[in-house]
Amino acid sequence: MALLAKVEAGQDVWRASDMAQVGWLAYEQARKEWNLDAAAQAKLSKCEPWPAGKDGEGNQQQWGYCTWFTPDDMQEITVQLHKPGYLAKSARQFEAVPWVAADVEINLCHVKPPL
Repeated sequence: MALLAKVEAGQDVWRASDMAQVGWLAYEQARKEWNLDAAAQAKLSKCEPWPAGKDGEGNQQQWGYCTWFTPDDMQEITVQLHKPGYLAKSARQFEAVPWVAADVEINLCHVKPPL
């Protein structure tokens, strides 16, 4: 509820934007917390919202994900996003429910030097 109130008050408005922006900013936040270097030139591969449905209490909710890859395919970033049903009750319209990053996954590959 605090998240919705912040967005409606003009704070963290990026959470109410498109999935790609919310996902990327969630990645940036996680990367900093984990002390990882930024993904060099990562490009958005796919952002896919799944059809909205109902949660256990009958509230409308939605899930989706976005995936980015670096040009060398050595890094993959996937962010699972969710518009929670409990926030849909308080929002004036479902589109106003902010996306929440439910999971951030970063896969880093490296080349093992020959023996």
